[in-house]
Amino acid sequence: VGPAPTPRPSITKRPTVQPTPYCSSERDFDFAYALDGGLTLHWTLEEDRVRAALVTEGGWAAIGWGSDGLMNGAECVIGEPNQLPQKYVLRGYKREDVETVSSQTLEDAST
Repeated sequence: VGPAPTPRPSITKRPTVQPTPYCSSERDFDFAYALDGGLTLHWTLEEDRVRAALVTEGGWAAIGWGSDGLMNGAECVIGEPNQLPQKYVLRGYKREDVETVSSQTLEDAST
């Protein structure tokens, strides 16, 4: 008996519950969304940027954004256990299509 495996990511799965923003329990963040799979997104709006934390109960976590709403060509941040999160560009839907961004511009990244 061991930990439950991390669910496979899906591009078609929709939230099972409509997320509703609430006051964040994490220090230094104003808002939060509880998402499926034990993920919680905390964020604060600052002058010209969004400061955010994606907190998971275990395993890896990722968040991405693209101008057309599709994964291919989108930028994302992936965090794995015991490693600093990094920025990537998604060039397709396979693991080998994930490219590390040459200029890492994340600020205050932590595990």
